[in-house]
Amino acid sequence: RVFDMPEEPMVMVFVMDYYKMNKTTAPYKEAAVFLLAGYGQKTGWHCMTMPVTTDDARVKGIKYLGFPKIMGDVGLQRGESIYIGTLKLNDKP
Repeated sequence: RVFDMPEEPMVMVFVMDYYKMNKTTAPYKEAAVFLLAGYGQKTGWHCMTMPVTTDDARVKGIKYLGFPKIMGDVGLQRGESIYIGTLKLNDKP
């Protein structure tokens, strides 16, 4: 069975900076794109892609968590009151 689109399509994105990790994982940045989808009588968020900036984060995210992680150029600029997240895949924003 395939996912159904809800009456009102919705997209959710995030950009994270995991700047302080434990001894086994180096810091990395991550972005994600989710679509709201229906399956039977339930509605939930389906992760379409989850680019990360280190191969270690990519491999562990796939192996241990099952996320669709790929390598990408993820940026996060911190201003006084505004944060700006960016994502490039194959040199395209």
